Amino acid sequence: MADIKREQERDELHRAIWSIADGLRGSVDGWDFKSYVLGTIFYRYISENLTSYINAGEIDAGDTDFDYAKLPDSVAEEIRDVSACGRYLSVLYADRLVVYNRQLQVYATLHGPEHTHEVLTRADGSVLMIGADSAELFLP
Repeated sequence: MADIKREQERDELHRAIWSIADGLRGSVDGWDFKSYVLGTIFYRYISENLTSYINAGEIDAGDTDFDYAKLPDSVAEEIRDVSACGRYLSVLYADRLVVYNRQLQVYATLHGPEHTHEVLTRADGSVLMIGADSAELFLP
């Protein structure tokens, strides 16, 4: 008897959720709406996991009060790419490339790599800077 009641409640909940979804999507095709909603849920999943990963790295590095979600957009958007290899970490900011050593001290800085979209750090501390139309090697 309890199973029948549970099944009825579940069916009622299913109808209510479907009715709400129909109201929300309006004239949009059900498949398109589902694709949009599932994409949004997946994006949120990725964002939350990335935030957790960054926070764990900062906490491991000793900054126990760090919270990536609370960073101002101006700071978060300034970082375009990050790459690490061997003893070096390269961070591509909007206006400069900074290579850090294992102790996170600045090893080298290059100002003005405005056409660079991606960086690949090499084990010797050099960095391959990749732009839309070209690539350059930065040898500190």
